[in-house]
Amino acid sequence: MANIFESPWLLSIVAIGLLVTILLLHMILPAKNKIWHLLIPIVLALAAFALDHFIKTDNEKINFTINKAAKAVESENINILSTTIDRNYEDSFHKNLDNLISHAQNVLSQPIIKNVYWSSTSINIKTETADISIFARVVFEPDFQQYSNIMLVKANMSLKKQKTNWLIKKIEIIEINNQPFKWNLTNY
Repeated sequence: MANIFESPWLLSIVAIGLLVTILLLHMILPAKNKIWHLLIPIVLALAAFALDHFIKTDNEKINFTINKAAKAVESENINILSTTIDRNYEDSFHKNLDNLISHAQNVLSQPIIKNVYWSSTSINIKTETADISIFARVVFEPDFQQYSNIMLVKANMSLKKQKTNWLIKKIEIIEINNQPFKWNLTNY
């Protein structure tokens, strides 16, 4: 179902329908014409874009956090990456946030990632937590294409709400290049 807080298009379509209705009524009943009638759909369309701009939903905040983390990885910026991760981070390989940041510093010490494209396959938002299944395509820099130039990653991610934003609490990699992945089978 369309959410008027995430996209202005539903209310914009309603505004266009209202404008057409008002114009038809003005043609049928010319004695009832008032110029302010035409302001109603304009105000409705402006309200749609204002709602979209000023009110951020949990879904939009979660997408912002994941995009920020992906951009931080692309630019090898550990400081920005650490702002997207919860202090109580823990996954099957990294036992805490410091362990994850240390690992990220080692891996991202040289420019290896050119782009990260991601999409979510499912989002389950509860009051204070969110569980997301993501699919990412990691494109490597030309100098680092030891095995292939892209890597396909499937992962489950948990986020935790912190006041007004969401932070990554856990990331579990499920598959890499359509092959099951386990940290204990890697040399990281």
